[in-house]
Amino acid sequence: MGYEFVYQNSRKEKIKVLLFTIFLVLILVAAAVLITVYWYEISSKIPFLKDLGGGLTNVNLGGLFYTGILGGLFFIPGPLEMTFYLGLAQGNSIFWSFIVINFAYYLAQVINYFIGFKLSDIVLNLVSKKKVYQARRYVNKYGAYAIFFLNIIPGPAQLLTFALGITKYNFTRLSTLTILGNFIRYAAIIGIFILFR
Repeated sequence: MGYEFVYQNSRKEKIKVLLFTIFLVLILVAAAVLITVYWYEISSKIPFLKDLGGGLTNVNLGGLFYTGILGGLFFIPGPLEMTFYLGLAQGNSIFWSFIVINFAYYLAQVINYFIGFKLSDIVLNLVSKKKVYQARRYVNKYGAYAIFFLNIIPGPAQLLTFALGITKYNFTRLSTLTILGNFIRYAAIIGIFILFR
C-alpha cells in the first residue's frame, strides 16, 4: 500500500480559484437580484410558480412543496415553519402537509450536500488542506449531534449540510439524522397547532 502526500497549492493557483469563485458569486447575486425584482412577473407566467403567487396568504400543498425546496436551500433561506403552520391553519391536511414539507426539505438538503460535495475541490484550493482535514476529524466526532440538534430547531441546518458536503460527510448518516430531526420539528409544530386551534 503506497502513501499519498497532500500537497498545498501555490499562491498563484489559490488566487486563480479565488477570482473565479468571486466571479461566480457575483453572477449568482446578480441573478438573485433580477429574480427578486421581476418575481411577480415571472411567477404569473410560469404555471407551477402560480402556487406561490399568493405568498403566505394562501398556502396549499403545491406551494408548501415549492416553499420547502426553495426555503431549504442554503442560499435561499425561508420561513418554512411559519409557512407550514399557516398551511395547517388554512385547512390543509395535517398528514399530507407533514409528508410534503419533510419530503421537500429533504430534497433541498440533498441538493445542498451535493453542491458542497462538488465544490469541495475548489474549497481545498482556497483553504489550507491541513485545516480542512482537521475540520473533517472534528465533524466526524461531533457532527451527528449538530445535525440532529440544528434540524430540530429552526437553525442554520442548510448551511451545515452544505459544509458537510464539502467535508464529504457520510451521506447515509446525514440523511437519517436530518429526517429524524425534521420529523420531530414538524411533529412539534403539529402539536402546537392542535393545542391552540
